[in-house]
Amino acid sequence: MLEDGADLLVKIHQETEDYSVLDLLFDFNDGGLMDEDFNQEGAEFADAYYDDTSVFSKKYGSYLQDYSGLDLDLLEGAKEQSYYYIQFSDQNYEKVKGLLDQRYQQFLKFQEN
Repeated sequence: MLEDGADLLVKIHQETEDYSVLDLLFDFNDGGLMDEDFNQEGAEFADAYYDDTSVFSKKYGSYLQDYSGLDLDLLEGAKEQSYYYIQFSDQNYEKVKGLLDQRYQQFLKFQEN
């Protein structure tokens, strides 16, 4: 994705462009990420964290539980709370990144045991 979608990644960061991460996800990956979009370690983490029935997510929390609990800024004019109306901003990025970093560190320790 970094190689094939490099021009699309640039569009996201240009303030004059009306192009979002969601647009990138649909243009490049048909709206979702697959195991082959990650390295082995990333795929194992994603599988354990996204599956709310996994031993890891039962102990620490699943992605959808965590994500729905974040206080994220919505796009202007959004009338309802939805994953598709999240504003791409540095503040939202830092909130999601902080949560993912925390869960990933927990996952690494979880794997050690």
